Amino acid sequence: LHDALPIWLTRSSIDMCRSSCVRFCIFLVAQGVTSFRDIEASHLVLFNRLDPHETAEGKSAYNVRIRMFLEYLEEGILSDKPMLHNALQCQCADKGRVTIVFDDDEMSKIAAFCKSSATPYELRQSAMVLLGLRMGLRASDIVNLKFADIDWAKQTVSIVQTKTLKSLSLPLSVEVANSLYRYVRDGRPHSESPFLFIHHKVPFGKLSREACTQAIHAILGDHVNGGFHTTRRTFATNLLRAGVGVNIII
Repeated sequence: LHDALPIWLTRSSIDMCRSSCVRFCIFLVAQGVTSFRDIEASHLVLFNRLDPHETAEGKSAYNVRIRMFLEYLEEGILSDKPMLHNALQCQCADKGRVTIVFDDDEMSKIAAFCKSSATPYELRQSAMVLLGLRMGLRASDIVNLKFADIDWAKQTVSIVQTKTLKSLSLPLSVEVANSLYRYVRDGRPHSESPFLFIHHKVPFGKLSREACTQAIHAILGDHVNGGFHTTRRTFATNLLRAGVGVNIII
């Protein structure tokens, strides 16, 4: 399976591919298929009919990855049906979605928490949330942030985005800079780790993306719609309200 995947895929994308293909192979075994050469279009039709996903988007997400796997088989010697993958549907109709952002009450709670934060955990949580809310950074980029990425003199943050692998340089606002400084000075454990955000217990390793989710839940509770990514949506929405063009935001 790994040979069938582009080397630039993230761990979460690889896990999704593995889950999709394993489910497909389990289905084939249940149908008595013992060789990839024995896969027929009828198997793909039946697989879709029995798919437990409740939404077209969920089904399509799995099908896209299984189709990629079938194309890999067709390129090698494991399948003699070069067009078999076309029997697997991979598209669904587009639909509009309501963009969830923080309301005034939630923004006030965040501001109050950041202002009063004092413990090491609170200082870390405040800094993480402000990076998402004021700079639009994804959770994956926040936990991967290193000291070397911050230019304090020029007040900029420069990273290579984990999801897109594109370079990004953003201005560092006074509010965010002060929050980061307070965390480093009063909250971050003494460690030689190059990563800005680390565990507060030995060993002081890099955090996972869940730390960002936990941060926003610590402030607003477990009822937060959209999780930490809502900080990014709120950031983008505020830019639109300020008159910034969509092409710049994207």
